[in-house]
Amino acid sequence: MKNWNKTAWALAMLCGALFTLHGQSYTQAANQEELRLFPHQEFQAGEYLEYRVHFGKLSAGRGSLWLKDGEEYNGRSTYLLTMRLWTNDFFSSFYRVDDVMTSILDCEGLFPWGYERILREGKFKAFRKARFDPLNARAFEGKDTLAVPSYSQDVLSIIYYVRTLDLKVGQKIDLDSYIDKHVYPLTMTVEKQEKIEVPAGKFDCLLLVPGKRPGSTEELKGEMWIWLSMDDRCLPVRIKSRAPLGSVRMELDKVKIEN
Repeated sequence: MKNWNKTAWALAMLCGALFTLHGQSYTQAANQEELRLFPHQEFQAGEYLEYRVHFGKLSAGRGSLWLKDGEEYNGRSTYLLTMRLWTNDFFSSFYRVDDVMTSILDCEGLFPWGYERILREGKFKAFRKARFDPLNARAFEGKDTLAVPSYSQDVLSIIYYVRTLDLKVGQKIDLDSYIDKHVYPLTMTVEKQEKIEVPAGKFDCLLLVPGKRPGSTEELKGEMWIWLSMDDRCLPVRIKSRAPLGSVRMELDKVKIEN
């Protein structure tokens, strides 16, 4: 059932954490003296997305993404981004999953200040917590202080960043993803435009395929595909991952704005 972690990684993905984007204009911190600004209008606090999750051809459970107003952090306004994945009664009868992940996301710069994961998978339980220092290019996890690229992203905040980009077919985006004390250098390719149908309706989408960046020594396990809607919201409509144990597919079911 490691595919559940891979699907969460994909939905956010988009496996991970910092990026260096070529061809995208943004305000970066000058000489590490001020935090970057990244204007956006694709989403707002209160956005709630719910997904149907399938393991192979079987209905396996549900997933959700909820963006809420967070508390002020280091004098900055934040979003509290929460993702939950849980199995249905059938799957829970032999392998129960109920994972919750949260990210403290800077409203103006779209980078994370902190990230937490509560994992409950069968008999396995774990808690992961990281904090980020974007100006000094550091991450703190457990007792460790880690050198990471500036403005590293966690596995949730990365997808909200990607939603704000002006994506085009054929475009390649280099990014680095942080998870569990590792940085994964990735290249995401915008493969094609495609019309798909999910429980929430029909959408014109761009298909994004993340892969190992040329020259990287970090190996990725399995394959992933991400479909983003081509409207003004750039919704993550479908995420699919494939690994030796089988494939997991998440499809958008509900879109709501909640207070």
